[in-house]
Amino acid sequence: MTDLPSRRSRLWLPPLGEMLADEELVYRVGTVGPRGVAWLRAWAAGDGRFAVVTDLGRGLPVTDAQPGLWKMLAARFGRPFAMAEQWPEGRSGSARVDLVLPPGPQGTELLRIWPVTDGHPLREYVDAWWSVCGDTVLST
Repeated sequence: MTDLPSRRSRLWLPPLGEMLADEELVYRVGTVGPRGVAWLRAWAAGDGRFAVVTDLGRGLPVTDAQPGLWKMLAARFGRPFAMAEQWPEGRSGSARVDLVLPPGPQGTELLRIWPVTDGHPLREYVDAWWSVCGDTVLST
């Protein structure tokens, strides 16, 4: 993984354990910015937490709130923490799940974890994780 950008080299896809949250999540950018509504599912995952935020198409898209959402959920669940953004079929083209990498100086960066293409830099790692955890992540 040394040839990947440093933020991608910190990729963490843990095995999923006990479910910690399965609830509607209302979020906003800033204290007076636009609001959005998503579905939040979170699990204990190894020594940390893993959350999936599913865009419901109600208000501000999850993508537009990623840095704030990542920080808010990391504060709520503790670290190590990983967050994925799920787009159901029809919301933004075909269904997909993107890992939201920790916010950096220029915001967040996404790494597709489903479906994975042949040229994906971490295909074997992501495929192995997805074969164990994918059904859980996609269930709503």
